[in-house]
Amino acid sequence: MINRTIVSYTILNYFEEKGLNQLDLYIPFACKSINKHTVQTVSAEDLKNWFSNEYGLSKVYQGVFVSLLKKMSSLGVLSLERGCYYVNEKRLVEELEKYHETDSSANIEELCKRLIVFSKDTFGIDYSTEEAQEGILRFLDNHDGDIILDEDGLIGKKNRQPQNKNNLKKINYILSKFIIWSKDNSTATFQLIKNIAKGHALSVLISMRGVNNYVGKMSGVTVALDAPIIFNLLDLNERVNFDMSSELLEILKKQGCTFVIFKQHYNEVLQTFNSTIHLLHTKDYSLDKASRLLKYAVRNRKTASFLKAKLELLESIIAKWNITISDAPPTPDKYSEIDFEKLNELLMKRYQDNNIDIDENKKRTIDNDVDVVSYIYRLRGNIPASNLKNCNALLITTNTALAYASKHPALSGICHSIPVCMTDAFLSTILWFCYPDSNSDINEKVLLSECYNNLSLPDEILHRFYSEIKELNTSTPISEEILMHINTSKMVQELLEAKTFNDTSLYTDKTTAEILQEIEISKNLEINTLSGTLNKHDDKFWLFAKLISGTIIVVSWCALVTLFVILKYVDYSNWSNIWKILLNSLSIIPTLWGLMCWIGVIKQKSYLLNFLTKKICKRIKKWFDK
Repeated sequence: MINRTIVSYTILNYFEEKGLNQLDLYIPFACKSINKHTVQTVSAEDLKNWFSNEYGLSKVYQGVFVSLLKKMSSLGVLSLERGCYYVNEKRLVEELEKYHETDSSANIEELCKRLIVFSKDTFGIDYSTEEAQEGILRFLDNHDGDIILDEDGLIGKKNRQPQNKNNLKKINYILSKFIIWSKDNSTATFQLIKNIAKGHALSVLISMRGVNNYVGKMSGVTVALDAPIIFNLLDLNERVNFDMSSELLEILKKQGCTFVIFKQHYNEVLQTFNSTIHLLHTKDYSLDKASRLLKYAVRNRKTASFLKAKLELLESIIAKWNITISDAPPTPDKYSEIDFEKLNELLMKRYQDNNIDIDENKKRTIDNDVDVVSYIYRLRGNIPASNLKNCNALLITTNTALAYASKHPALSGICHSIPVCMTDAFLSTILWFCYPDSNSDINEKVLLSECYNNLSLPDEILHRFYSEIKELNTSTPISEEILMHINTSKMVQELLEAKTFNDTSLYTDKTTAEILQEIEISKNLEINTLSGTLNKHDDKFWLFAKLISGTIIVVSWCALVTLFVILKYVDYSNWSNIWKILLNSLSIIPTLWGLMCWIGVIKQKSYLLNFLTKKICKRIKKWFDK
């Protein structure tokens, strides 16, 4: 049985493509429900129950239905009399005639089949159709949850059903792989996934409190860029992140925004570059303590020279987007600074909750972030930002922890309706929703970016692996070659991902030993492959030497025979005695050779051939080794 919620998401996407937007998208659902139940009056509670039971849209809060009733009343479908909304049957029929969506159930069923086959073939994991559908919903819920932040942290957080986080991570990993595979191998499958994801995003955004506050031209708004955004613009992340950041900045530029990067974040970019280049040169690092840039370089086999070239492009990227490198802004009159300690505490807690190790580098990053967030508050001054167009300033980041912590109400006495800090994914999604543009595929980029994030190995898993390697090396020493391979190869990341699905709970007591064994096997295979390659070279050297030896023997024999024949017809009586002796000696060699070979004094030709071949082959190998 096809899940009603997923079908509803495809319908929402269909009507959005037909030109409906925001609250209007729910009108076809409401009209069909009213017509089905043949009621004379309708309430917000009625709509809420129908949407949940008939369409699987259970996360829409009551206020949306109150607004929907008002909207339908303005269209004449309903009329408000004595506090009740009465149905205008004639207008209801007219409205219903506008909406005709196609049944997507068969396509969704085919999507689930493909997901099931992919999971079985790639990971050896069997899913039923029901499990596949539940997995899709969980993936989308997690996807939009990371994108859409509200005053409680995440949209719909209170309405969510408890989930097995372990299974969630596993299905997120598998679905992320499947979506990326679909993009490259099945256009129809990927398009359906996009449609479902867009429909889900629409349902979430319609329910977002204060969504209308994001409507309006952002002329004159100062947009500060976090360090990871700069790395995205330099294409030092997955390609889709470059595309998403570039398109987002292009949209903001058209809106009239100006871009800055504060010196704290600019210096962070330079320091990350320099330290990563140094570490790649020395190879003195371990991936559990590596920056995102270093992990990217190792995974994609980028050299220090490559990063040096990218660093040289930094200034041109800054210039291309007219990004100003800025100092701290002045403090407005009668302005109270935010609670720095509170923000620091919130960030530390978010990282600790996510099992992120807080070393000295991380502390410096937190301090930089705290400073920059305070600058945005400072730029906004004493006037609360009630909407996006008058917010004056905001910070864009890829860091959801920073976006979450920076909007805590305890930080400042001034309450801003528009967060001071937003993720690039959130801002991209909200701008797509508020400013529909059929030519923009930024929603697709947000989806793919989230997929790649799901495939990124958590630091907690890396920490555990390297800690256990350290303990193991103490009791049972590991070869320097293997340790070097562990520290510098992308193989460790790939093996950990494959065995854990990026889920810390799937890391068992045997995982480290299993990975170490596979690395050792891999190194042995490399050695055997190298040996095989050398053996192949030896064979080629021998054949070449044999060819030369054979040529030498044939040419020498022909020369002697030719000399023997020539001397029969040449008068050399007047030549010196030395030449006479030499030539006569040479002339009789063929005769003597044949006689001595016949009686066994001289070995066979094959013996001479092998003897010469060995000598020549030895010389060739010596030259080749040099």
